[in-house]
Amino acid sequence: MTKFTDEHNSIITISSVGSTQKKALFVLKNLAGKDLINLQTGINAQINSEQKGKIISNAALEKSESNGFNSKQHYAVAINIEETWKKASILVECPDNKGDINIKLIKRFESLIILDNELTIAYITVKESFQHGHRIYSLELQEIKKVRWEGGRPITHTTPANSDSVENEPYA
Repeated sequence: MTKFTDEHNSIITISSVGSTQKKALFVLKNLAGKDLINLQTGINAQINSEQKGKIISNAALEKSESNGFNSKQHYAVAINIEETWKKASILVECPDNKGDINIKLIKRFESLIILDNELTIAYITVKESFQHGHRIYSLELQEIKKVRWEGGRPITHTTPANSDSVENEPYA
């Protein structure tokens, strides 16, 4: 169980109004090559042309839609990926399940978002390669969480829906 604290203003509020794939692609292109810092871990990650495509790919979108979200919501989080990543909390790290010798670790993060007035968890997968460092690899909206509030802060269980690790991660 994770307590999301106000230490880094970890709750992000996002509206999907006006969010489109075109806007998401524009934002992701502008972030390409930029160091994006995660406050919890200090990890600098980047998005390159391959990752920007995966973040807004049909596969990522279908995964979000299968979890009850619409395309505008998925694109809204993609548009806000810099803030979503900045305030994400690490869940798990493990070796690449495909055995790629260039990949040091696969890391799964979560970010707590109030998306269209619903408390939502976005999962971000990051690949750490020996040559390129950390790259944001995928984004999925997995669930709307029911949480209990304690001392004005939401408390939620943070295990990803499909496993205890990222080994079942289809993008890894």
